[in-house]
Amino acid sequence: RPKDTVGGDIYFSQKLNQDEVLVMVIDGAGHGVSGAFITMLVKAIEAQIIAEIKAGTLNSDPSLILEYFNKNIKTMLNQEKKSKSNAGFDGGILHYNKKTSICKYAGAKTDLYIVDSDGLRIIKSDRKNVGFVRTKIDQEYTLYTIKIEKNTQMYIATDGVFDQENNDNKFYGKKGFVDFVSSHNKLDYQAQHQLLVKSIDDFKGTKAQNDDITVVGLKLKPKI
Repeated sequence: RPKDTVGGDIYFSQKLNQDEVLVMVIDGAGHGVSGAFITMLVKAIEAQIIAEIKAGTLNSDPSLILEYFNKNIKTMLNQEKKSKSNAGFDGGILHYNKKTSICKYAGAKTDLYIVDSDGLRIIKSDRKNVGFVRTKIDQEYTLYTIKIEKNTQMYIATDGVFDQENNDNKFYGKKGFVDFVSSHNKLDYQAQHQLLVKSIDDFKGTKAQNDDITVVGLKLKPKI
């Protein structure tokens, strides 16, 4: 749900082969036209990433993909030369291999929410953006490896959800999102989507939408 006609949130999935898929959720700096500029830049780099993975010249680990994005954004915008183009993104990248039932995740200020037989848990991301002048060009991101069991569900959300204010100047917050997922994860995704939209709209009341909002829900099934 973009705040304006165009926005800075972007999500996409790419099937790498019969067993592997890559999912990216990106929150570009700003919204509207400035956010759309980052979206176009990210899409251009993403095409390079997929091409290099398929050619075997880039590892598909999400941490390395975030590092690739970071180096390319900083280089393209001359951020290492004190450029005024202080742009970048927060985001999460997930790689799933259904043959091995292994999911790998890396996030830049974007956590991963997991629901399985242990209940709901959160994989904390690194607190470093991708791009921007203050992020080092050789910034490294943490890679998490998760064994997937039957009907594991995962959620990646941009901060437009958490930062939504209401008429009492309170925020929907991560707690509001965690409470929602905890209460509704057994429903199908169409129902979850409808109820999440209602939950956010009921919360914000007459307050305007603060930012672009994106939530991606995934149900991962191991290969039997």
